[in-house]
Amino acid sequence: MRRAVLTAALAVSTGVIAACSGGAPSPDRISVSNGGCGSSWQRAGPGWHTFQIHNAAAENADVDLVNPGNGAIFAEVEALGPGTTGPMRLNVGSGSYAFLCLFEDSEATTGPTVVVGGHARGTPAILPVTRNDLLAPARQYHDWVAAGLTTLAGQAGVANKLVADIRGLRASWPDLQIDLIDMGLRTHEILENALQFQLSGHDDYGSGSTLATTQANIDGTRELLTILRPLLAPRYAGLPAVDSWLDRLQSLIGKERRPNGTWVSVSALSTSQRQQIDAACSQALEVLAPIAAIAEPRRT
Repeated sequence: MRRAVLTAALAVSTGVIAACSGGAPSPDRISVSNGGCGSSWQRAGPGWHTFQIHNAAAENADVDLVNPGNGAIFAEVEALGPGTTGPMRLNVGSGSYAFLCLFEDSEATTGPTVVVGGHARGTPAILPVTRNDLLAPARQYHDWVAAGLTTLAGQAGVANKLVADIRGLRASWPDLQIDLIDMGLRTHEILENALQFQLSGHDDYGSGSTLATTQANIDGTRELLTILRPLLAPRYAGLPAVDSWLDRLQSLIGKERRPNGTWVSVSALSTSQRQQIDAACSQALEVLAPIAAIAEPRRT
């Protein structure tokens, strides 16, 4: 399962680095355990800072730095193993902060509130997305796929085996449950597959149809974004850039559709055409990437 470390609007990415503990405690070291989620800490003023989060418990921990007023997340270290220390780096602004600890099989605990003075803006916080937030979008996406299967079953009359497989999938689909973490992941993975398998020509097998498949992948990505937009709009400032790059990619691919409805094969594109399409797809993936972390369902 792909997991991401979340920092404000995902402008800063930090990974969990496991290391053996030891040495004298420092003001930057935040110790967390089942008995408490960090002690009171001090900052002379706003600015970039790296906390060293040490897990003194006997089980893995997820540690968030949050706004205690509304639970919005400034930064996060996930799956921190027992006895290990991981960095959490962010731009600490003026305001209230507290560490939130999530240990396996335990309720969330919140440490002391610390107020940083001044009037400086730091890393903005993002309100967490919960499982309940994603239940309705997942149902909506499930219904959209079901409708697409019905449409597909009516278009594949020349391929009996394909039709049989589609009908089987359509029959079993109502009983399948979408993992809520996949809602955010799929906004990136659908187009990632297009870049890897369709735009590279890997899955063409002489059909010349991979640009049509890429177009369908863009449609699938847009559908997920439409469903998730009420959750993403207040949490992700990069959403307009996502729309812009998907528009550009769709426009470039649309130019390769012939008047009779067939498509130019990837192998027939000029070097310049392939470079423009690949660049647009890569940039779209770049701005889509934070959504997986933003839309990850979290315990609060």
